[in-house]
Parts: sequence; C-alpha cells; structure tokens
Amino acid sequence: MTKKSYFLPVLSEFFSVYLPKTKGLSDNTIRSYKQIFKVFLEYIYAEQGVIPDKLEFRHLENGVVNTWLDWLSAERNCSPKTRNHRLAAFVTFARFAINRDFADSLTFCAEVQRIPKKKDPKRKQAVHFTKDEMSILLRLPTSSTRIGQRDKVILSTLYASGARAQELCDITVGDVRFGKTSTITLHGKGDKTRTIVIPEQCAALLKSFLEQNHLLGENPKHHVFSSQANEHMTISCLEAIVKKYVQKAKELRPDIFRNTTRRIVSAIL
Repeated sequence: MTKKSYFLPVLSEFFSVYLPKTKGLSDNTIRSYKQIFKVFLEYIYAEQGVIPDKLEFRHLENGVVNTWLDWLSAERNCSPKTRNHRLAAFVTFARFAINRDFADSLTFCAEVQRIPKKKDPKRKQAVHFTKDEMSILLRLPTSSTRIGQRDKVILSTLYASGARAQELCDITVGDVRFGKTSTITLHGKGDKTRTIVIPEQCAALLKSFLEQNHLLGENPKHHVFSSQANEHMTISCLEAIVKKYVQKAKELRPDIFRNTTRRIVSAIL
C-alpha cells in the first residue's frame, strides 16, 4: 500500500525550520507567509472539503494554486503586486518541498514554478488618501462603539504615518511615544525600523483610544490594534476595514471617491 504524503508536515517544517533558520527571515516576514497559507488552506477546504490534516500534494495539482491566485484577484480585489507576492511565497515553498518530498511534491512544484507573474499595465506611483478623502472617511466610523473608535484611529494613523498594512498591524504600545512631538516606530521588512512624527490630532485620537482600552502604560509588547478574534490584527482584517469605509464613502460622495477602493487598499499593502 502506497504511503500517503501529507502537505501539512512539510509546511510546518517550512515555517519552523527553513524560513527562520535556513533563510534567516524576520518574524514579520514569516507572519506574512503564514497568513498567505492560512487563506489558501481555507480556500482549499471551501472548494474541496479537505481539512488541512488530510491534505495531500495531489489535491494541489491541476492548476489549483493558479486558480486560487485568480480567485484572490477577482474576489478579494488583490492588485497584481499583491498577487505576485502571494505567488513568490508559493515558489519559495515549492523549492523547499521538492527537496523535502521529491516524488509526491514534484507535479505541484513544477506547476507553481510555471505560473507567470501578473503584469500591471496601469501601475503608477503609490496613491494615498487625499485631504478631502480623509476628511470624509474619518466622519464615517461610529464613535459611540469600541469598534468604531478603533476604526477611526486606524484610518487616522494610516494617513498620518504612511504605514503599510503589516507595519500598522505590528504597532505595539511600546512603539508609541506621546509628548510635545509624538512619534510611532514602524517595523518594516528585514527588521528595519523607522520613527514617524504624527500630527497632534492623530496623537490625541491614538492616546484617547489607548486610555479607553486600558493600554496606556501597560505591557509595551501588546499590539495597539486588534480584531474581535485576535490580539494581533491581520492584514486581511485591516484590508476589510479600509474597504468597508471606502465603499461607504464612495456611496456618499461618488464625485470624490471615483474607483478608489482598489487603489487605496493597494497603497497600504
């Protein structure tokens, strides 16, 4: 009887050994990879009904990864840049898997490495919120609820700091400094950090939010922004929040928010 070769043990070793020890990637990058594969496994379960523990490499053949990438573009409005980033994560995994389990992963790996990158014919310089867009967006969250307060601070901090999605999700209490000049330390790829001065209005909103949630002066490693399920907000959660308010703003002011949902979300990823 042929021994089944499961996908999950290879993926587990990829995260626990190969990325941190062999490749020496940062914790932020590894978290980003984990989120990519989490979304993929959820997709596989929805499409094939196969739970991660029972998933085999054979389930991922016949263009499954390419179909998933197309699904990301169509259903989640992922930009070509974001799609290519997801593909790059799979190419890295494929090169590891073929050395770990050659016979069973061969077809899967060959297919992944043949998937072409997506070209962006409309690629332009990154576009961020304009002053008019920001003024409208900040009036949309309901300040009477904790979620509404959080969302208002998120939008304000994104605009004031110019943080990318992962950088904003990774902000901890210890990264924020209030004073005559208030700052936020952002942690980018490769453990690179930069400190950004934020304006008084944003600082006031952020300080009030931390005080109301009893975070000011507490554990410096506690993340500033969390979801209803996790203490550490994910990129997908942040993306959904931004999309929600941009869509609302688009309905209220279509004259200002013309086809802006994708370009604004792309700017923070």
